[in-house]
Amino acid sequence: MFSASDVIIFILTATTVVLVVSLLLMVFIATRKRWRWQVRAILLLPFVGGYTLLGVLAYHKEILFVFVIAMLMALLPLMILIVTHERWRWQARAVLILLLATGIGLPAYRLYVMESKEETAQARPYNPNNRAEYLAKLAEAKAYYKDKCENVAGIRIYKTVPDVEGILLLKVRPERGNRQLADPMWPGAAFGRDSPGDWYIISFLGDEYRAGGSPHRGYITTDKRPGALPGYRWVEVVDPKDGQRYRYSGSVKVTDQKDPTAYNVQVQLKKNPDYDMNVYRWTLDKTLSPSATLPRYAVTFEDHVIPEERSLWVASSTVKVLDLETDEVLGELTRYAISYIHTPVQSMPWLNHSICPNQNMTGDSYSTRLFVDQVLLPKKEK
Repeated sequence: MFSASDVIIFILTATTVVLVVSLLLMVFIATRKRWRWQVRAILLLPFVGGYTLLGVLAYHKEILFVFVIAMLMALLPLMILIVTHERWRWQARAVLILLLATGIGLPAYRLYVMESKEETAQARPYNPNNRAEYLAKLAEAKAYYKDKCENVAGIRIYKTVPDVEGILLLKVRPERGNRQLADPMWPGAAFGRDSPGDWYIISFLGDEYRAGGSPHRGYITTDKRPGALPGYRWVEVVDPKDGQRYRYSGSVKVTDQKDPTAYNVQVQLKKNPDYDMNVYRWTLDKTLSPSATLPRYAVTFEDHVIPEERSLWVASSTVKVLDLETDEVLGELTRYAISYIHTPVQSMPWLNHSICPNQNMTGDSYSTRLFVDQVLLPKKEK
């Protein structure tokens, strides 16, 4: 079976052949002065008919380029023929001119309409509430995201370092609210679910606990549990407020006392008069760095704010692990994220998005840490 495009191509080819043959025939007609005007008109009908058909096809199928070529080739000889044969009756002249105008006017009007629509589309902003516009934008975004995931995004580890006690964080992911999570131009969008502020620092200090037999990376916790993989013992950060470098670590401290009137506490006190009434919690400790030199290994990130991809609700970012002593890049994580929510009202697009590459995680709150510890292996407890 022939497709619609095959039929159109066949019609165009046949029409072009008719036009060329008619053009040659028209020259012959113009030289035969003894032929009556009726004969001339009949012989010209294939030419004019094919020319008009091409104009109609150009109007409906937007094949303007083919039409314009045929028009330029045929217009001048036809006009000369009509004007120079004064014996033609005015009715014949009118019919020929009308057909010619149809062949030219229809595609010209079509071109005008197309340009007007294009200008209107460029002037009017994207409306995600229009389903047709949203689906078209989403298809474009998915194609862009797929290409970047296949050709740009990825985890690249160039060198691993064992037994690392501490690292320097050149940047800390800032706190974010609903406004940032719903902003397509927010710099941190690709890592929208990553822990911000102090929790970003804590993520490097906590231990990783994996469920038994799970093939996925575990979750980060500050609770000490048997079988957990240790985090870093300390993390240093330069405070932008005073320019000082601080060392962060964690410890368990007494933060409160238990209520002696509570039923469970009374039960324990009856069993053991020396029952510990202290409440212990893991806390984040911050002190000035004891070292005059920077830590050798550092972590940073570069959020990419590219208007073309952000207009598609696609975001990207790169995390880098650095050796400051040798100026080497030890590893890179380039991530792309796509949100399918283009009309944020109650939902937060950068909390509900898809990411690549897959880091084999059970969650996304500590994704930077779970990449860094593949490059800089934390020192295990003795």
